[in-house]
Amino acid sequence: SNNFYLTQVQLEVGNLTDFEHRSVGEELALCQRYFFQESTDPDEVGGKYGVANGTANVTVVHPMPVPMRAAPSVSLTSAALRVGDTIAFGTTITSGGTISLNAYNGGQSCTYVLGGFSGLTNYRTYLTEPRDSDGATGIVKFNAEI
Repeated sequence: SNNFYLTQVQLEVGNLTDFEHRSVGEELALCQRYFFQESTDPDEVGGKYGVANGTANVTVVHPMPVPMRAAPSVSLTSAALRVGDTIAFGTTITSGGTISLNAYNGGQSCTYVLGGFSGLTNYRTYLTEPRDSDGATGIVKFNAEI
């Protein structure tokens, strides 16, 4: 059938070295240095805790699976943002939500700001979820590609 299949080939210039056999976990960690994403399960309560910074923004500290190669850009899919008040147990939803990187020092966490809300209580803790009241799941994306 004129098909030629080739696997486990390693091309090198200069001195030859042994073939590298990486586990799936190692390969995933190497990839996550450049990109990873996180979403909430539409059937479960999930998300990250953040603190209101004024009445319209929530600052979130987000753990990462591995340190990224550089400060990532942070983006959000088109799903709305929902925050749950941990004191009054109310929910605030915004369809015009924004996300921006606040700080990244090269470790295994970064800080980002979710915005576009109104009526939040300054310094109050909120549970943040990238999904709307209809359960549409949103995705937070971290990108540090070259």
